[in-house]
Amino acid sequence: MMRWIAVASAVAAVGAEIALMIPGAKVYSADKTPRFPQLKLEELNEQQRPFADEILKISSLGISGPYNEMLRSPMMGQRLFNLLDYLRFNTTVPRKLNESRS
Repeated sequence: MMRWIAVASAVAAVGAEIALMIPGAKVYSADKTPRFPQLKLEELNEQQRPFADEILKISSLGISGPYNEMLRSPMMGQRLFNLLDYLRFNTTVPRKLNESRS
């Protein structure tokens, strides 16, 4: 039971974070400038680059979409990336229920 509570808590926390990462959704600061301008590969630092390389192996979006925000904090982004991977591919939930596409 405690495991399910922990997973549910993690999912709720991630869900709140993902809600801000919907492709096309823009988050603006008080002065109406984008809070998270799109990063370019050549702008990434030595902490962001390995995480971006991992993203590029699996992403059809490149480093845009939710990955743009995740790259702002590579340590947190990597943890979120691993959690989402676990929830999608490594849970005991049957694949048919876990995947929304047919």
